Amino acid sequence: MHNAARDGEYAVVKRLLEQGKSVNAASTVSGATPLILAAQMGHEPIVDVLLDAGAAVNTTDTVNSTALMYASSKGYVGIVNKLLQRGADANVKSPKDQLDSTALTLAAGNGHDAVLELLLKAGADIDWQTERDGFSALLLAAELGHWNSVSLLLSAGANPDLKDRNGNTACDLATANGHGAVTKVLDDFYLARGQAKRCRPDIRKPSSRAAQPSN
Repeated sequence: MHNAARDGEYAVVKRLLEQGKSVNAASTVSGATPLILAAQMGHEPIVDVLLDAGAAVNTTDTVNSTALMYASSKGYVGIVNKLLQRGADANVKSPKDQLDSTALTLAAGNGHDAVLELLLKAGADIDWQTERDGFSALLLAAELGHWNSVSLLLSAGANPDLKDRNGNTACDLATANGHGAVTKVLDDFYLARGQAKRCRPDIRKPSSRAAQPSN
């Protein structure tokens, strides 16, 4: 069933379920269940049939990642929504020696705004920071230039003054990587609260631009 779930073979998955195959069997290689594989590949109809058959939504694979985490990283809004409706935990954490992520940081790092909104409504820890680098969802979005994600996270209450393990704030990361749209969002956030700009205190001076990291 694992191969069929991964490859989007709906009829095969349905037939195997009807034959009594275990919906929660874990792969001996990756530890992934059919639900994790279907969510990872974006096969929403297969996710539906697996959930209806009683698939466990919070099972993790060998890197301690759930179906929700994989769907969030890919931006599969429909799948994320269905998993959350079935009780998926938005705060499962993959430790630092594995992915070192939550569903929220994965969505933020890839700029998936609709997924971010769903996760935040489900109670995702907005300021959780990775163990290895100290990145929060906001820090990741700022570093990678996802200005709309930065705006969304700030509006939802993300702390703009959190620092990563190297002492960098969201402003520092956005400025270092030349993300002017992000620095503007952050400065506007501070100004709206009666605070001084922190990213571009003197807008007459051009900021140095570093190479943008690849996604």
